[in-house]
Amino acid sequence: PDVVLDTDSFATAYTALNGWEFGGLITDPGDAMAFLYRMAYQCKSLLNFAPDGTVRMQVLDGSRVSAATYTQKNVVRDGRGGSGFVRESASLDALYSSVYVHFGTKAGGGTGPSAFSGIISVTPTTSSEGVPTTLQIYCDGALDRLGRDHRLDVYADFIQDYGTANLFLQWLVPRVTQRYDTLVFSSWLDSLARRLGDLVTITHPRLPQAKKSWNGEIIGQTFDPLAMTVQLSVRLLEVVPTGSLIWASSDLLAPAV
Repeated sequence: PDVVLDTDSFATAYTALNGWEFGGLITDPGDAMAFLYRMAYQCKSLLNFAPDGTVRMQVLDGSRVSAATYTQKNVVRDGRGGSGFVRESASLDALYSSVYVHFGTKAGGGTGPSAFSGIISVTPTTSSEGVPTTLQIYCDGALDRLGRDHRLDVYADFIQDYGTANLFLQWLVPRVTQRYDTLVFSSWLDSLARRLGDLVTITHPRLPQAKKSWNGEIIGQTFDPLAMTVQLSVRLLEVVPTGSLIWASSDLLAPAV
C-alpha cells in the first residue's frame, strides 16, 4: 500500500516493450519480491525499489540514455589504498553456447520442461523458426571460447506466445553468449542517485582506447561511510578486444595512474 510507482519509467517501458505480450496463471507466487523480479526479467527489465518506496521499471536495452559519465575527474581512490578503478573479465561459467526458452505454461508455477507447452531455441548450428540466424554466430563464438557446449534453459512462465518468446530470446542471447568485462570503481556521493540497470558512460586511461567512451550497465552499488564514496560495479555492454586486458587480478591494488 505504501509503494509509489515512478510513472515516467513505466510509461517509457510501455513504449520500449511494444509488441510484447505478457500474462500468466500463477497459483503459488511464493515470495512477492522474487515474483516481481522474475516477472520483470522476462520482459527484459529490472524493478528498482528506492528507499522512499518509489518503484522504477528499467528496460535493459538500447532504449536507455546514459544516466552519468565517469572519467578520471570523478573516479576516486577507494579509501583503502586502492586505485578506485579495476577491470575484471567475466567468468566462463557465465557463458552459454545454447539457449532454450520454455514458454506457455500448462499449469501455474511450473519450473520444469513438462510444465510448458512451447520452446524456442538457438544453438551454434540450429535455430527455431523465425529466430534470426545471426544469433547462431553469437552461440558459435561462445562454443569456440568454451571448447564445449554449455546449455541455458530459461523457464518464462509469464510468456505465453511464440512471438514474445522470440523477442525475449533475441534480447537474451547476446547477453549470455559474450564475455563482457566488469568494472569496479569508486566515485563521489552523487552516485548514490544511480540505480541498478542504469546505463552509464565511462572514459578512462585504464581501458583500451583511452579516449573511447564505453557504455556500461550498473549491476552493483555499495556506500562506503568511512571513505564517503560510492563503489559501483558496471558490466560493460561492449566486448573488449581479446588480449587488451591491461593488468591482472593481482594488480587490483595498484596505485592510480
